[in-house]
Amino acid sequence: PDYVFVHESRIKEFIETVQVKFKQMYGEKPEGSELQGKMINEFHTERVGKLIEGAGGTLVCGGKVSKELKHIEPTIILHPDLNS
Repeated sequence: PDYVFVHESRIKEFIETVQVKFKQMYGEKPEGSELQGKMINEFHTERVGKLIEGAGGTLVCGGKVSKELKHIEPTIILHPDLNS
């Protein structure tokens, strides 16, 4: 999903649970997982990386971009700019 709405009373629980699920699904090095899709090319990898950088808010986890591997870590941004 592009975004998830979480009640403010459950944000901490949501973030902790999602981080555990990311590790269960993709392991400690998600860029090496065959289960996680990659970006189609370096252009789009860079484009999405810039969207993450320009989102505002607080980067809680992920956000690492590898153009060479065409990979972007699963990312959680708390309270991004709604116009981003």
